[in-house]
Amino acid sequence: MIRFTIRNQVQYHAGSSLLETLPIDMIETFCIDPMHLVYMRAMLKLLFILVQARRIMKVKLSWKMMKEVSDIFVQIKKFISVEFQRKT
Repeated sequence: MIRFTIRNQVQYHAGSSLLETLPIDMIETFCIDPMHLVYMRAMLKLLFILVQARRIMKVKLSWKMMKEVSDIFVQIKKFISVEFQRKT
């Protein structure tokens, strides 16, 4: 039986939490949300590919192109929420 509080899988434990003191089975009780499982991982993978491709392919963006991309990010920043709405 795998239980979070027993810490069978050490690689998934970065420290202790007050949640561990609750009389619940966290693995069975807490829901799994797609934001953490899919979206954030996909974005991390995309950024990793972009950074690695630049090194491997020796692609260089001009300062002008980097400024344009940066300006676009600044413009769309106001439309991106800091926190994600979760369904309940």
